[in-house]
Amino acid sequence: MGTLVMVASGFVAPLYGQQETSVALSGVVADRNQVPVGAAQVVVDFLPTGGRYKTGTNAKGLFSLTGLPVGGPYAVAFEVVGYEPQCLENVLLDLSETRSLDI
Repeated sequence: MGTLVMVASGFVAPLYGQQETSVALSGVVADRNQVPVGAAQVVVDFLPTGGRYKTGTNAKGLFSLTGLPVGGPYAVAFEVVGYEPQCLENVLLDLSETRSLDI
């Protein structure tokens, strides 16, 4: 099995005209040779409430999720056929923070 490498950035911005804020998480899933991996499943669990958010990567390995609750902790999992699943745990996304996550 191959190994996945994930680079993601998280940012938060207030929703225009609303008092809520949300977090957006995006990034690229690639193999150990930095080749983008399309069709990877990305699952983001907001641990305090059990909320689950899912998306997939496009052909360039890119993914994006918006409207996530601020804070955390989050568990961010990546799966694709032919590769070992990867998971980042205890991910915190705070207001005005931009973060890169590497697996």
